[in-house]
Amino acid sequence: MNKSHFPKKAIFAIYLLIMVVLPLVTNLKLLAGNCLNATDFGIFEQAFFEISSGPSFNPYLTIRNLSFFNDHFLPITIPVAYLVRLFNYYPSSLIIIEWLFFISLFPFAFHYTRKNHSSSEQLVAFYMIIFSKGLLTGLEFPVHPAFWSGIGWFLLIKSIKKDETLMIVLSSIFLCLFRESFPFGIITLGIYYLLFKKFNRAGILISIGSIWIGFVQVIRPKIFGEVYNYGGGFLSSLVNSPFSFLLQSAQNFEYAVPFKILYPFIIPLYFVYKKNHSRYSPLWATAFLLVPHFLLHFLANKFHFQYGTTFVAPLL
Repeated sequence: MNKSHFPKKAIFAIYLLIMVVLPLVTNLKLLAGNCLNATDFGIFEQAFFEISSGPSFNPYLTIRNLSFFNDHFLPITIPVAYLVRLFNYYPSSLIIIEWLFFISLFPFAFHYTRKNHSSSEQLVAFYMIIFSKGLLTGLEFPVHPAFWSGIGWFLLIKSIKKDETLMIVLSSIFLCLFRESFPFGIITLGIYYLLFKKFNRAGILISIGSIWIGFVQVIRPKIFGEVYNYGGGFLSSLVNSPFSFLLQSAQNFEYAVPFKILYPFIIPLYFVYKKNHSRYSPLWATAFLLVPHFLLHFLANKFHFQYGTTFVAPLL
């Protein structure tokens, strides 16, 4: 390392560390002042306490008047609930664990940039994470497993870049643990590989996505009872009056929100595309992976807070 540059890099590293810790301190302060969202934070606080203390993995939520997995099907919450138990069930445990999911992205960034990249370029990669609006808005609205999914997206995209079937499959299954809508992207990723005659990989991915959706939509109600249908409203409107619904969605959509989240990636993605024009590339695979999520979130008009991770983490 050039010694003349050390003080400047050290200052940037210290500044980065402060910026990483600042969201944690801010959320702990908000928690102490009772300024967090009572519904969402209360849901997971009660769910984690009751799951880890037993005997049911599907506890009844008083704030929702509904059992936990009848509200959302989020298997990742089961192991996380036991982490909360290690922290002795303090409400601050949820804030700390969510922050740990956030900083788990930094070792991945270091791993990606440790070869053929200078320490300055590594700092740039770290800065892209800590100042990403799509991630910061998720930290602003704790606690949500969709926000935790950044590590799942990193693993899947890394597997796609390495073109390793086993790791793509395992990463896809892992990603599905964080949100019910993620299997739709696994299906379209499978369709992408189907176009290039990678039938084994395509068949496995399409099967994973289809089986997961089938379980959530068909089998889950038979096991747990009546579930809350989050997508039923706009899906029924789409089926009954598709043109008027799409027109209304286009008119009411907050276009500034996804633009603010995604515009920093425009120039980097241009260079990625310029470097590799091949249709069989990680860039096009990622595009297929994200298409259903863009469609679903466009219809629901939800790109901010915990939803931003779905689009930002794969691009990072």
